[in-house]
Amino acid sequence: MRPFLFKKGVEMALPERIRTNVGRNLRRQIDRKIAQTKRIRDSINDKTLRQSYEQKLSRLSDAREKTYITELNDAGRRVKRTDEEIRRNFQEASQEISQSRYLSQRGHRNLVSTQSQLNAASAGAASEYTQAEVRIFYRATQNAWQKPGVKVEDRNKAILEHYGYENLSELVSDILTLNQKAVDKSRQMSEETLTQEQSDATSDNDVKEAQQSPEYLLDVISMSDPSGLDELEKSE
Repeated sequence: MRPFLFKKGVEMALPERIRTNVGRNLRRQIDRKIAQTKRIRDSINDKTLRQSYEQKLSRLSDAREKTYITELNDAGRRVKRTDEEIRRNFQEASQEISQSRYLSQRGHRNLVSTQSQLNAASAGAASEYTQAEVRIFYRATQNAWQKPGVKVEDRNKAILEHYGYENLSELVSDILTLNQKAVDKSRQMSEETLTQEQSDATSDNDVKEAQQSPEYLLDVISMSDPSGLDELEKSE
């Protein structure tokens, strides 16, 4: 089931019954994501990667709590949230579900199909991943494929061999969870639009440069080598 989405800028004027049903539906979806995330976390030995999934669980739990139409105030009494708070919380919960969609793919897609999805996103075509998520994935794993003898068409195999993974979708899931900050920033950047005046003043070279080196890539954390000796560092 797709997450419930509100159109940006549209005021919410829904009956309380509808708001209650929407909140319940969002919590059910979040509960599934929490269960999936816990299974993944429990299978991980790497401390830093495990912490990333713990943070993902915290984000999901926070989003779930905010889907209720009431909350506890400072005096410990339950009060009703405003329509604006409910609308905003529903939107944030929906976005968190959307950003966690790849968790359900873990262990269910082979190299060929996942590779196809990555290639489609890179080309701007329909994909379960966004173009930004693909860029984040390859930036975080560049130590594995950006070296002599590795052709572009073979880089996914090189990445799997380097990190000791058997399933590409599993590795993508780990990378994107590890780089939640960069994923968040890429989403924020995609929501920003240029005014006509700004667009006219921006040269083709400026656009090309921004597309090649978007700011969110500065926040990408490299996947640690399987030896466990390398510290996680931001990619240069």
